[in-house]
Amino acid sequence: MDQELNQVQMQLQEQMRRLKRIKPTDDMMPEGVSASEMQALMLIGKSPHQEGPVRPGFVASHMHVTKSALSQLLKSLEQKGMITRQRDSQDSRAVLLAATPKGQEVIEQADAMRKKDTEDLMAYLGADNLRALLTLLERVADFMESRGQVGEGGEHAAD
Repeated sequence: MDQELNQVQMQLQEQMRRLKRIKPTDDMMPEGVSASEMQALMLIGKSPHQEGPVRPGFVASHMHVTKSALSQLLKSLEQKGMITRQRDSQDSRAVLLAATPKGQEVIEQADAMRKKDTEDLMAYLGADNLRALLTLLERVADFMESRGQVGEGGEHAAD
């Protein structure tokens, strides 16, 4: 029994590592936007945590990047006409970021691509397997949350 349990644990850990290694690639993004730019744009234009313009620090903390790395992403997005940067009227030292209409269009394209990917996954798994997967993922999340393995804002404590 111990050997079987060890084998199951090893298989689980390997599959978790496989899932963690999977990252969106640039060819999975709307044309002209890198995966990192898309992540930043989504946080700026579609963040469920914020309404209206957001501050660069919010984006940097959610992307787990330095402010200097984020600065390069924001510069690129601004040059592509997808975001605007403006001074906060209440604090002239602070900068606020907002998606432009072009940026919102790119977000909508990415949402459509993500929806198509989800539909493809659903077709691949089938309804019964998908329901079983969702049930198991909810239980795993409940287990991890009960052990305090979720950080502030919902991020995994190890991230």
